[in-house]
Amino acid sequence: MNVLVIGTNRFSHDSLISLGHDLVMITSLQSAFKNDSERGYRAIHYLSDMSNRRELIALSEAIHDTWCFDRVVSFHDDYQESSIMVSERLGLPNLYTVDEIRSLRDKASMREKLQKEKLTTVSYHVCSSFLDLGIKLELFEYPCVLKPISGTGGVSVSVFENLGDAMDWYKNHDEQGSNLDSQWVIETFVEGVEYSVEALSENGEHFIIAITDKIKNDDNHFIEIGQRVPAAINERQELEISQYVTSVLTALGVKNGPTHTEVILTEQGPEIVESHTRTGGDRIPFLVELACGIDMNLLAAKQAIGIQVSNEIPDNIEFKRNAVVAFKSDSSNPPKKVKRVLGTGSIMVENDVKELRIYKNEGDVVSSVNNRFERSAHVVAVGECAETTEILAFASVNSIHFELD
Repeated sequence: MNVLVIGTNRFSHDSLISLGHDLVMITSLQSAFKNDSERGYRAIHYLSDMSNRRELIALSEAIHDTWCFDRVVSFHDDYQESSIMVSERLGLPNLYTVDEIRSLRDKASMREKLQKEKLTTVSYHVCSSFLDLGIKLELFEYPCVLKPISGTGGVSVSVFENLGDAMDWYKNHDEQGSNLDSQWVIETFVEGVEYSVEALSENGEHFIIAITDKIKNDDNHFIEIGQRVPAAINERQELEISQYVTSVLTALGVKNGPTHTEVILTEQGPEIVESHTRTGGDRIPFLVELACGIDMNLLAAKQAIGIQVSNEIPDNIEFKRNAVVAFKSDSSNPPKKVKRVLGTGSIMVENDVKELRIYKNEGDVVSSVNNRFERSAHVVAVGECAETTEILAFASVNSIHFELD
């Protein structure tokens, strides 16, 4: 099958290639990897502006004349709506509908739908302009959260404990000439423990694959220092979270594909943070595979090209091991360049340590860590005991030292 893939999540791309399909990728120039040419794509096209849908559709039509695509797919929720438009132009099927994508991606729309179904109690306001934001910050209850209406990865998310914090932030951005227009939403801050729920849907039936512990420190509410599968919760909490997320996905109209849903378990029950029509980031699908043997990237890849996969999901998923990813998030203010990376030689990627990745190499810039994409390194570990596995993962990643110049 000839497949046009729009955007990234190369792990699912790799799965399609391993299944014998021919892939052509269109993605942003900013997301190019040095080894893209070695991954097995038949062709790669980079665009400087993936938001220019007219250019994207024109390019897709041009290369369709050469490749005669059978499917158009996207595993990245930034580009799934664009992939639907390309599918329609080429007369090809797509796993998703525009309504499905928007009902999850637009956080205000998500809250509105879930409030009607009594599945969220969070108050929210959409900001139509920077001036409107200032007015609503003065009237909103605290603490509160300000986030992009279609954001991901913890990018540009701020929490304000009180009106003073909010006004300091507002004045600072006003002096910088910020224009937030209608792309931001203010929400009530929800107290509790946060988890993510990894699920797969097929023909409107939802399968909860795993619940993930989000490991954080007190310095940042939104950027995890690690993830752990399975979550350390009891059977009642697992059932409560699973049933809640199933109801949320039904209410939002999700029919097919993987979802990654973040929830906070409060004293009153689960409360949604956000949900995405994709597998989780932060190597969560790899943790799930290590812990219970289910390859979510492979299942997502199969679904995207029209293969039914629900028969590959066990009725009772057994977690035989614990899997942890630990992140290193070195920061520097002012920004500095990496002179060299030390300590990696002491980490043996075998047995219980399954993966070591360095994001910041010699010559790269280390600055403040404001989102998940600015971390320095990670280590993945597995083990029988959750506590010792977590200790191993963090001890390994913290043995890495970035010498800055």
